[in-house]
Amino acid sequence: MTCHSCVNNIQDNLSSKDGVKSIVVSLKDCEATVEFYTSKWNGEDIAELIDNMGYDAKLKYIKDILESGNDALILREAVVDIQGMTCQSCVNNIQCTIGSKDGIKSIVVSLKDCEGRVVFDSAKWDGESIAEAIDDMGFDATLKIVKDVSPLIPALSAETSNCDALADYKSVTPAMSTPTSILRKSTINKEDGGQLIMNLESNSVRIGKRCAKFKQNVEDSLEKCTLAIEGMTCASCVAYIERNIGKLNGVHSIVVALMSSKADVTYDATQISAEQLADEINRLGYRSSVIESGSNNHNKLNLTIGGVSSSACVSRIESHVIARKGIESCTVSLSTSSAFIEYTPAFIGPRDIINLIEMSVTECVYLCVDFTLVLKSDPSNNQQVQ
Repeated sequence: MTCHSCVNNIQDNLSSKDGVKSIVVSLKDCEATVEFYTSKWNGEDIAELIDNMGYDAKLKYIKDILESGNDALILREAVVDIQGMTCQSCVNNIQCTIGSKDGIKSIVVSLKDCEGRVVFDSAKWDGESIAEAIDDMGFDATLKIVKDVSPLIPALSAETSNCDALADYKSVTPAMSTPTSILRKSTINKEDGGQLIMNLESNSVRIGKRCAKFKQNVEDSLEKCTLAIEGMTCASCVAYIERNIGKLNGVHSIVVALMSSKADVTYDATQISAEQLADEINRLGYRSSVIESGSNNHNKLNLTIGGVSSSACVSRIESHVIARKGIESCTVSLSTSSAFIEYTPAFIGPRDIINLIEMSVTECVYLCVDFTLVLKSDPSNNQQVQ
């Protein structure tokens, strides 16, 4: 085999044979994993079929893909009509996502026929739930038919790969071996464990940074980078990258733009770097590089507020604003009718803060804004916008 056309040629020819349940061909490993019915095929026949196509094929070994035991699995096959696929990336996306779920034994998605064939454990899935899972990925999926599958399906087997190598595959068969995900979901502490700090100076109340909904040490280490991404062809590529990179430890948010071929990622610099993010995107089958990184923005907003007449009004504004995610500190002065707010723009913007104040005190009127952007890399480089 010399290219992906060879891979597709073998997979298309064998998968169309009666009695062949699924086939996975790896160009990188020069191997094929074939699931078949022993009543119609044996391992030598499968190898001979491939050899007759002009390749040098020989049988490595055969093993039973099901665990031995008294209680055999009741497998069923769902045939799902899938509309909205535009490229091989869509195929890989569906196979990686659905194939890695517990109870899914094999999945073969055909871009040409706009359908997917899924073998599943009927104790954990049904046909409608499989179609719904594919539909939730952004495709139009409709169940066509569900049929029973023979409980004993030996297979011509090679070691299967992780989802990160699916660029070489047309189908994935998790029953052969359990895929080990290279992407782990990040966990962010969202408990409100803050401490209220009150300084009664000049008729004002200052609520310290530790009162923010997210702990200060988490927000202070957040940075934002911009990555260039080549090789995206459709919205499925965007969703594939966002879903997988979003699961990485330290990644707080990611927005991928198909038209500009860029991604904006907010991440915890103590857990992952911009270069590592680019490497992870490369492992998904795309070409990525860092355009800009290290911009940890802590913006400061000065507001002049009219209609604030009492300490109760001051306290209401401050408590209402500080409760929002991304607010680091808020100080409202009754004597000067002004508010000083520090916030993280990745979570909230000036207009959102103004709306918060207007909702907290209906008589508050927005008069003017002094917007100061402070870059972490160079605190002296401030941009003043009136």
